[in-house]
Amino acid sequence: RIRPNKKNDLIRVTPIAMKATTLKKAAVYAGSLSFLAGSVFAQTAVSGAGGYRTETIEQGFNVVGVNLHNPVIVSGSLDTSNGAEVGDSTVDYGAILSADETYIFEVLDGDQAGAIAEISAAGNGSVTLDGDIGDINGAAYSIRKAPTLNETFGGLTAGFTAAGADVVWVPTGEAAPNNFAQYFKHSTGNFRAAGSFSDPAKPISFLYSDAVLIERKAADPLPIVITGMVKTVGTVVNIPEGFGPVAVSAPVGSTLQDSGLAAVLTPGFTAAGADVIWVPNGPQEANAFNQYFVHTSGGIRAAGSFADADPVSVKNGLLIERKSEGTAGLLTVPDFYANL
Repeated sequence: RIRPNKKNDLIRVTPIAMKATTLKKAAVYAGSLSFLAGSVFAQTAVSGAGGYRTETIEQGFNVVGVNLHNPVIVSGSLDTSNGAEVGDSTVDYGAILSADETYIFEVLDGDQAGAIAEISAAGNGSVTLDGDIGDINGAAYSIRKAPTLNETFGGLTAGFTAAGADVVWVPTGEAAPNNFAQYFKHSTGNFRAAGSFSDPAKPISFLYSDAVLIERKAADPLPIVITGMVKTVGTVVNIPEGFGPVAVSAPVGSTLQDSGLAAVLTPGFTAAGADVIWVPNGPQEANAFNQYFVHTSGGIRAAGSFADADPVSVKNGLLIERKSEGTAGLLTVPDFYANL
């Protein structure tokens, strides 16, 4: 699975530091996001910005995007870019990365900024990606552990089979009917594929560019807490033909209008001729969405409206109804993230 940046957007990475005034600004946006910066407001800067947010999972289908991440394990500049083999000759990745975990490689600047790919092998001086991003020699990069279902959604209701458990629908990157893989938490504690009678060889991971669908079976709402670090650059997301969930890059402060989607999706004079963005209707309301589209004028409009919409806050996951061949594009973060 690979997410190349087809739009060639340029983003310049900045040192990860956060001034107290910037953190206050972010906290104003936060809503359900709380920052874990200790006594940051009494400090001039901290090393990175982390936080948590609580999502309430309702009965039915819930769109959940993960935009708080595991810490960066390795970062630097590339001096090797040979197809799927990339790396820094001074780093022994094999000694740093565990064969029992899944890792995500991300490009931080240059023409492929925001492109991500899973790492399939790690050696001394280079890693092998699950696909060819292109020529990224000299680009800044980072590597972090991929999120897993066990760590992120371990609070979901377990069962002996998927029929008696909550089910997580993970995008495969393919068009329907093969666009989702289904997983559930077995009563022994680990997630496994629906229909499987054994645990996988290693924890099931997913790309953080993909939102997931959580199918909640029980009537009672279930709060889950998502924790991690804020990522200061956008992420290239996959948008397959048909319906596909994508994760919003920024946990706070982002709107449909500045998310980057307008440059990726097919516009139309009405929603009938355009790709449609399905925005969850309220932070804890399953199965209910507001629909928007990119008008031919470039603005974002609600389906059925003849005027551009006011800024539409987004902070989690969206469903994209893609009416033509699948594509990929960069979802951005607000400008003030460059100072986090």
